[in-house]
Amino acid sequence: MGRGVFRIMKALIELNKSVQQITRWDTETIDGVSRHFSIWEDIPNSARIAQIEENEFEVAPDVLQWVDCNASVTMNDYYYDTSDSTIKAIVNAAQPE
Repeated sequence: MGRGVFRIMKALIELNKSVQQITRWDTETIDGVSRHFSIWEDIPNSARIAQIEENEFEVAPDVLQWVDCNASVTMNDYYYDTSDSTIKAIVNAAQPE
């Protein structure tokens, strides 16, 4: 593929399943040993990307829908924003050192 050319794929969106992201980290100390743990929250207006395919197939339209996406989109790193009908990256809070 030439430079600047994007391969279009199809993302299958699970409309009734929201996506979570790490919004912050907290620290717990037990017996003098500290450990970090993540705090997860739902992303507002999010819907899970269930599958990425080259071609659409028939789905239940009340639960699933197809949208175009770039070939770089992955199911675990992106979500569908139902408020503006776009695919966006999941941005997690950085883990403390």
